[in-house]
Amino acid sequence: MRRDKKGFCSPGRKNGGFTLFEMVVVISSIVILYMVAEQRLNELPAAAERANFYAILEQIKTGMNLEMITRLASRDTNGLRELAGTNPMQFMLEPPRNYRGELDDVTDRNSTRRSWYYEKTTGELVYVVGGPSIDDVWVTIATIPVNLGQIRFRLENVYKNDVSTNKGSRWQGLQLLPVRQYKWERRPETPVEI
Repeated sequence: MRRDKKGFCSPGRKNGGFTLFEMVVVISSIVILYMVAEQRLNELPAAAERANFYAILEQIKTGMNLEMITRLASRDTNGLRELAGTNPMQFMLEPPRNYRGELDDVTDRNSTRRSWYYEKTTGELVYVVGGPSIDDVWVTIATIPVNLGQIRFRLENVYKNDVSTNKGSRWQGLQLLPVRQYKWERRPETPVEI
């Protein structure tokens, strides 16, 4: 071992900094970490929008179920059946901030992304998908996945065939049903644009 001027032991090589190989390894590691972090951070807005969409949807369904229970307890089944096709946002204590209201004529259906509105002419509650989530939401039209950029719901009366008594259909309740089946997931391999 060599001793330096102050008397400390030092290995045989001089401490002059990083070698070229060490520098390449450090830079490569930083680039790989950056790419992984960027990919994860880019997915966050879409995941947040999806979580917000499902949270509001569940709040609407909960409010609708409370209204149904209240009307059934007061034996107002006819009034309950008449709610089909009405605005489901009426069941919430307070509408979400991104609710645009009841609209008669929607000229630009994609004008405000990440928002809800009730279209009076069709009786449908519409969510306009926004930003990075647009490519992830697909509705099914004639068994073909199509990207429309929006998801539509409608309040419907649900009936069940009563086979045991041969009386035909029996009213089961009110449900918020999608107008077209949808999936909120990664894009299919063969997309069809309309």
